[in-house]
Amino acid sequence: MRKKRQNMTRLSLVACSLLALLACSTMALADGLQAWLDRAQVGEGQAVELYLMAPADAAGEPELSPLRKDFDIKNIEQVTHMQVLSGRPSPTRTWQLTLTPKHPGRLTVPALRVGQVSSAPLSLEVLPAVQLSANRVLRDVMLQTDVSQQQPFVQGMVIYTLRLYTRLDLRRVHFSEPEVLGAIVERLGEDRKYNTYFGRYRYHVLQRRFALFPQRSGRLSVISPLLNAQVREKKSQWPLQLRGPEITLDVQPQPDASLDPWLPAESLGLSETWSADPPEFRVGEPVKRSIVITAQGVAPAQLPDLPAAAPQGIKLYPERPVSTTQAADNTLVTRKVFNHALVADRPGNYRLPEISLTWWDTATGQRRTAALAARDIVALPGAGPDEAETQPGNAGIPLPEIDLGAWWQSVRSGWQGGNSTWAWVILSGAVAWLLMVILWWRRRHSREPVSSPQAAPPESQPPPAAGAAFGRFQRACKQGDPHLAREALIEWSAATWPDDPPQRLGRLAERLPPQATDHLAAIDRALYAPSDETWDGTGTLAALQPLLEDAAKAQGVGQAKQALPPLYSG
Repeated sequence: MRKKRQNMTRLSLVACSLLALLACSTMALADGLQAWLDRAQVGEGQAVELYLMAPADAAGEPELSPLRKDFDIKNIEQVTHMQVLSGRPSPTRTWQLTLTPKHPGRLTVPALRVGQVSSAPLSLEVLPAVQLSANRVLRDVMLQTDVSQQQPFVQGMVIYTLRLYTRLDLRRVHFSEPEVLGAIVERLGEDRKYNTYFGRYRYHVLQRRFALFPQRSGRLSVISPLLNAQVREKKSQWPLQLRGPEITLDVQPQPDASLDPWLPAESLGLSETWSADPPEFRVGEPVKRSIVITAQGVAPAQLPDLPAAAPQGIKLYPERPVSTTQAADNTLVTRKVFNHALVADRPGNYRLPEISLTWWDTATGQRRTAALAARDIVALPGAGPDEAETQPGNAGIPLPEIDLGAWWQSVRSGWQGGNSTWAWVILSGAVAWLLMVILWWRRRHSREPVSSPQAAPPESQPPPAAGAAFGRFQRACKQGDPHLAREALIEWSAATWPDDPPQRLGRLAERLPPQATDHLAAIDRALYAPSDETWDGTGTLAALQPLLEDAAKAQGVGQAKQALPPLYSG
């Protein structure tokens, strides 16, 4: 494959050489070294081919350092072949150099030397990119650029559009990004391809869009992306580089009437969703809330974090915010999602505060505020005994209340007034009430447990073993399992405070020194608000063990009964 390619290259070079010998306008002869260009006019960023042909007796390689002043040398190839002059064979060497002009204007390819022979200078006209696109001097390939606005606000969005018009067969097309100092550049959607006409010429069009976010006010230059491609013509290919016209933005400063933080946008809104709608709060049970900022014309890095606030009695476990972007029509839609887990610490009525975000409307030039109204919630008691007020002895038939004085006055007035029927009715009611009292008394006493050696009442069951519970807590911490650690602590609390056991870690923290609060809250965060951070079980165990031992002693739980295992048992 490589040999075939080399042969094709040699044949093309030979053909070019023969044609060059006939075209005296583009070739110069000087002391045996011939030099010519494949064309006399190119656009800014386009490549041009320079050919050098020297006789075989010209020793050495071309001295190319004079070229580097105005040209970048992209590629060099060399071919040796036979040429017949005056009926006699004459070996020659030919070099093909791919050059890219460094700037527009009328450039000179300087005289070059190979050994003792040198070439004559050549002239090349390099048209500016603006002239190339506007006047379409080179009709085969054009690059055009435009922006949605010339005077954006600082940090406001500018849509930058690049269009490639071509009538050539381009291969391996690649664009760089726009070069802007002091701006954030975001790719906006996928490329769009279509066909259009300029006059009687039909062009294939490739359109690419970018979102620019200037980060400082003043004049800002946007340098067009650089096109790199291969042009395929018949059986040959040649490289193409092209850059579109430069655009200057006049970035306006932040208006005086705006607030801090400065957030310019085309539109912005706040919304919320709950794990259940409407949300139902119960003590100790997490409820998930998601708050979403949706903005148009805003870069992801520009959206601020929302304050995480909750009233006293509601614990908040925030997750890490997640940002996404999506191109829609002629704008950029950015969403930032804040997920929280809210856990009620005790029953009651609460108000979640209003959440607001002030932004600048770039369409109307006005300050606006997006807000989520305050929400009133009711936290119901949880299912645990810590919340349900159970009072044994209340069950059964309630004792009816009766006013004995009023009852006896009604009986006497019935007999004295001669209304004996009414008196007998009242007396019958009294007898019925007395029977109800007797039944209530018998039913209540029949519910009292009878002592039996086979079955002890629940109140007489021994409390959970504190030492065993703490052993499970130790293992859970060493294994990094916050769920099992929480369960073990609740069991340990029931053994330490059997008459009033805390059913949640928040209640347990109220009975321990303040330094235990953060470690217990970290366990809840690991359960209710999981994140990339790893729960430090070993550190939690080291911090809590002395505090738990002191609490056990304060409650009169002996060491033999408590039997806390050592922190680092073998």
